[in-house]
Amino acid sequence: MAIQLITDSSADLTPEFQQQHNIQVVNLSVNWSGGETCPPGNTAFYEKLSTTKTLPKTAAPSPGDFRAVFDPAVSRGDTIIAVLLSSGISATVQAAHIARAEMAEKDQIFIIDSRSAAMGEQILLLEAIRLIASGTSAEDIVAVLEHRRHDIRFYAIVPDLKYLKMGGRISSGAATVGSLLNIRPIVGLEDGVVASFAKVRGTQAAYLKLIELIKQDGIDDSKPFFFGYSYNDDAMRTLEQLCLDAGLPVQNAHHCEIGSIVGTHAGPGACGVSFIRKQT
Repeated sequence: MAIQLITDSSADLTPEFQQQHNIQVVNLSVNWSGGETCPPGNTAFYEKLSTTKTLPKTAAPSPGDFRAVFDPAVSRGDTIIAVLLSSGISATVQAAHIARAEMAEKDQIFIIDSRSAAMGEQILLLEAIRLIASGTSAEDIVAVLEHRRHDIRFYAIVPDLKYLKMGGRISSGAATVGSLLNIRPIVGLEDGVVASFAKVRGTQAAYLKLIELIKQDGIDDSKPFFFGYSYNDDAMRTLEQLCLDAGLPVQNAHHCEIGSIVGTHAGPGACGVSFIRKQT
């Protein structure tokens, strides 16, 4: 009996990675007002996002979308492990649970709330892939992932406050003042919800503050470390070099292009990191 890994499109897996590891992806949707759908491909999406006056709406998959991937896997006799976008920012996990409840073979389906997104989901998927290859049982894999998810850290530097303003994360006044003062917020996920970790003046100061946050957490260098970017990887490359200069163990880091689900709120030009903190 095989283990079928499933995730959602917010994990931002490349098609090559999906195919290599036989991971099924359930799509969230992104639509502009008036029903206009998200243009295909990250480049077209970010080019449109950079000129829009209103953010597109992101929506979780339906239970039916999950049934479309659950049913064939269960029919094959597979055990399903679904690693999904944090329930603190999306109804994706809820939809998966509804789909599971409708099925007679629900004991074959394990749903994991990653408490993270994008790169954080990828960290758990890589851990699952490693454990599957070692012959670990589905139940033990789930136990490891549910433990590990609490140690995932996810930080990002947002270069343009207008996307946080349009998304309701900050007020128009705060966005105006922040832009005038060249404020660079560092945001991320804490306990599965979006949180603000720092606000500093200037991009260089933001890089250094993010490195400080990484050092405070400590890196479990036996686990994957991710750098991520939205649309343009210049900021990510600068951050990566500064992390190397600071002596952080990121020589073998993975890189992730952030897609439309997280990118809707971060905007183009954002950069960030995700990793598992060092155990104390």
